[in-house]
Amino acid sequence: MTMKKIKGFNDFDYGDANTAAGDARRKKYVVIQEEGALYVGEKNAEGQKHGQGEQTWSNNSMYKGNWKNNMCHGEGQLTTNEGETYIGNW
Repeated sequence: MTMKKIKGFNDFDYGDANTAAGDARRKKYVVIQEEGALYVGEKNAEGQKHGQGEQTWSNNSMYKGNWKNNMCHGEGQLTTNEGETYIGNW
């Protein structure tokens, strides 16, 4: 999988399924998943989406907000690929 260099991030391998770039001091990462999804945000020690982040799926639906243990959690906004938007708690 090819990934563009992102200024301010160090490259590292994130297992077989993902390509990632990150800065461990800020705990902010960019993860490009094989399914074409893109996640930009914070992760926990287990490598799960955790904290503030934004996920865009291959169908162009997008969630921006809080994550906890790889799940949307707390305040966030989901915009579907059809343009519908939900803002609230998860």
